[in-house]
Amino acid sequence: MSRAYETARPFKFKFRAMNTDVEVQLVTAGREGAEHAAALVKNWFETQEQRFSRFISNSELNCLNRSVGWMPVSAAMDEVLSLAYGYIGQTEGIFQPGISKALRQQGYDVSFDQIGQQERDMTLSLQHTSTSVAALISEEEHDYTCPGWIHREGSRMVRLDPGIELDLGGIVKGWATERIADWLQRTLHIPAGMINAGGDIQMWGTPASSAWTVYIKDPMLDKRNLTGSIQLDAGAVATSGIARRQWQQADGSLSHHLIDPRTMKPADTDVVQCTL
Repeated sequence: MSRAYETARPFKFKFRAMNTDVEVQLVTAGREGAEHAAALVKNWFETQEQRFSRFISNSELNCLNRSVGWMPVSAAMDEVLSLAYGYIGQTEGIFQPGISKALRQQGYDVSFDQIGQQERDMTLSLQHTSTSVAALISEEEHDYTCPGWIHREGSRMVRLDPGIELDLGGIVKGWATERIADWLQRTLHIPAGMINAGGDIQMWGTPASSAWTVYIKDPMLDKRNLTGSIQLDAGAVATSGIARRQWQQADGSLSHHLIDPRTMKPADTDVVQCTL
């Protein structure tokens, strides 16, 4: 949760998109302008969900994953894939979008809200997944440092390597938050605001006498417990971890959504949560 201590009270609203809660606070001259901006922000996130979700059958991402040969992509998809390509190089493959099959093999084949349904339904779903998807990922060594797709230079044409399926969930929320925050400043000239999309946060332009305060929740304790706080006049904060998006497999073992591309299994780590 984030908030600003300031004389001009921000206009606050929340909505659900991209399988997370999006919280927005905008400081504007009037309520009408804030409500107009709020509608545009909500539409932006909903549009990106329709484009990048692997849980929407006709999303652009799923169309790309099903494609054979070259496929034309939108400017947004082209931009995100270009960013992802660069981050694969910077992290020597530890950031790797080609993990969609690994996520499905672990049982993350529906949105996390659906995974959290009744235990019996979840167990049946995971049992089905374990039998139908187990053969998707080869036990042979793979080069996780390779992007898994090719851009055709000078055009928005993309070709996936054979057998590759992409999941862009590790980058697209942060990208969407940064892009809409930048647009609100440049186009609508909103002087101050904060957008929090499930832990991917952008903030800007607080009055000189105040700062945005971001509270970091303790992942091991009740929601009321905090590990600390960060105060920023402007900038970005991102938090990720293995405690929240965690589920039980049919055999009783636990899985989480942070896949280690070196093993194509949930990361074996003692880091429960990290904030940047």
